[in-house]
Amino acid sequence: MDEDLDALVRRADEDRWLASRFAASDLRGRLIAIYALSYELAHVAETVKTPAAGDIRLAWWRDALSEILAGNRPRAHPVLSEFALAHRHTPFAGDVLQRLIDARGRDLDPHPFASLDDIADYLDATAGAVLRLAITACGGVTSAHDAFISKAAEAWGFAGLLRAEPVWRARGRRLAPRD
Repeated sequence: MDEDLDALVRRADEDRWLASRFAASDLRGRLIAIYALSYELAHVAETVKTPAAGDIRLAWWRDALSEILAGNRPRAHPVLSEFALAHRHTPFAGDVLQRLIDARGRDLDPHPFASLDDIADYLDATAGAVLRLAITACGGVTSAHDAFISKAAEAWGFAGLLRAEPVWRARGRRLAPRD
């Protein structure tokens, strides 16, 4: 496991980092790779000045992950290197990753949610995707528990959105749905 990524996840997503401590040591690196990827994708909106720049960064991540899923060598990035190792042990579903990246594109919109259903879909595509990837990395089957995963992701995600709401507001973004 990459110690720098472990430190990144500990700093950026301490709850998931702490949860990873309960995993067997051979699984911990896979979980850290997933959580670091989640951080990198979520962090895109915080690091760009325009939505177009964010779209370019998300396209780069989409292409880089597609290359890994196709069996190609990962691009030179520590998160991609660790994610490729995790993918070799337990192959991840490309549709889950694509949905995660697409949802992170909504982070670039100052008013991304028209309804509570939009928020629930977003949370399932973000927090739900991370949970699905983690379950897969641990050898579980997500399809048997999809309704539970969606509800757990919604609870986790709403808590995260509420914690982030002051930051969103300071950046001129709106969490509340338009309806």
